[in-house]
Amino acid sequence: GCGVHRSRRLWLRARPHPVCSQQAQTCGAAPGGSEGGIGLAAEWLDGGRLGQVFGIRAPGGILSTQAAQVDAYRFTRGLAWRLHQACLRVLDGAELAAVEPVSAGVVLQKARGHAVRARHVVLCTGYETQRWCPQRVARNRSSYAMVTDSLPRFPPAWRRLLLWESARPYLYARSTSDGRMTVGGEDNAVDIPARRDKRLNRKARRLREKMQALFPAELPATAVCWTGTFWPISFPLFQGSWC
Repeated sequence: GCGVHRSRRLWLRARPHPVCSQQAQTCGAAPGGSEGGIGLAAEWLDGGRLGQVFGIRAPGGILSTQAAQVDAYRFTRGLAWRLHQACLRVLDGAELAAVEPVSAGVVLQKARGHAVRARHVVLCTGYETQRWCPQRVARNRSSYAMVTDSLPRFPPAWRRLLLWESARPYLYARSTSDGRMTVGGEDNAVDIPARRDKRLNRKARRLREKMQALFPAELPATAVCWTGTFWPISFPLFQGSWC
């Protein structure tokens, strides 16, 4: 399996806003979890309700049951294996040097001189896609993340929970199947690896402080932290340093 399972998603309002609850209900997040607005099964939780259910101090939030999470690495490996079983070739670790359109499709030139011919090509390379785009579609940013050791008694309300907040820089977090908390955020515009990596430990401590302010129990020790580059318009693609 690839670790996919349904989850709940909690979006936190970082600061009080007089029309926050009204806007949330208009978008479908009504008190009691009814489906209204655009039809999302979501519920608006005020500060008092957030404290009761999750032990969180925040002005309000939107709780939705229509979410899921997956182990992206295992999913990609599994997909490659299924393609291999279907008699397709998987070229792992091959650097693409050029994409050349031809009359019958496209020719992909590899860095070591070989070429691959295909009818179509789909680029799923995150921020690396920019090299194939004639115009700039986004600017690289750096993001930071950490994961804790396992917590012996994990709060039940936090199991299979995805959390996001509206602050800038924002905080996002999720629980894992073995009782850990993965926390990320503290993004900045630094796109120089040496400068980014030097800030890793400080950023990881800041993420931990922010998470501890929300989490209703004492967080275990940090197991590992990392940093990497991502595009604001895409999913984070981490390939950075470990602490």
